[in-house]
Amino acid sequence: MVPPLGGLLVTVGFLADPATRHLAWIGLPLDCGFWGMLYAIPHLVKEAAKTSKSKLVSEMRGSFADIRCEIRLYKPDYYVITLRRTLPAGTTGCSQGASFGTWTENADQIALVSHRDKDASPSKMRLKTGLNGSEVLESTYQEVDKMHLPEFPPVGTLLQGSHR
Repeated sequence: MVPPLGGLLVTVGFLADPATRHLAWIGLPLDCGFWGMLYAIPHLVKEAAKTSKSKLVSEMRGSFADIRCEIRLYKPDYYVITLRRTLPAGTTGCSQGASFGTWTENADQIALVSHRDKDASPSKMRLKTGLNGSEVLESTYQEVDKMHLPEFPPVGTLLQGSHR
């Protein structure tokens, strides 16, 4: 359900009855979804600011097995990887996943480190960039079943795109 909708309906209902009109303000504060949405708004704005087009440094695309991969690098050190599985003919639905984290650049290589892992051996990927695109040199890619998507593409995956 839409978070503030329940609270708005209570407010409208209280406004409609003259006996409860003075309590109409209480609809939104009593709606738990409203407070969750109020908490999430700053995080959504922060995420939108991190991934704005003006901060886009590089966009690369490639594919492996039946999965399409798209990597976007943003200034100063934020990346987003989107993976989409191609579904077999005659089936419907969507299979998509994404991960994000930080990236660094050294000479002709780009290193990506996942946000998920804070331990001594985080999930990571290293790309070699060149004129014809990029190639995955190192990856913590793990085979997964058809219901799940990996976090990174496997070693040897070629990615086409621009690096500014």
